[in-house]
Amino acid sequence: PRPLPPATHRRCATASPGNQPHQAATPAVEALNKAGNITPTPRPASYTETDTTTRHAARKLNPRRTAQVHVGTRKGPHGPETFKLVER
Repeated sequence: PRPLPPATHRRCATASPGNQPHQAATPAVEALNKAGNITPTPRPASYTETDTTTRHAARKLNPRRTAQVHVGTRKGPHGPETFKLVER
């Protein structure tokens, strides 16, 4: 896995076979909205989208903490896979 960006304390990453990034992005965005984090914030420069990014969002959790959600597809060991990465 890639190294944690500066000031990142937690990471959760999942991947599943297939090309279903929109279905994977929906629960992550709904969870941020349900928690009251509806105002997007700029993504730090260390976060970059890929050609297959479906959703890449940032929400300010508190004055010192930002959550990054990155959902997309990539080449997996058995064909395309959908990934979801959440860091804060």
